Amino acid sequence: MTVNIFKETAPRYRHIFRALKFHRLICDVQANGPDGYTFQLDGPLSLFSSTQRYGMQLSQFLPTIFAVQAL
Repeated sequence: MTVNIFKETAPRYRHIFRALKFHRLICDVQANGPDGYTFQLDGPLSLFSSTQRYGMQLSQFLPTIFAVQAL
């Protein structure tokens, strides 16, 4: 899953990074211009084991993404 987030405050980006780490998600983060980031989240099949647990962690992380300001 690819998520692009722009024009958020520094505390909000820190919250997203902490949530990624807390849920132990596999993610590639790249800066997208001066005011945004692109998050490339891997799915549960990339692990080849514990897919149900990883899927649950991903679903628990999604509200963090949905809480981002709508542009």
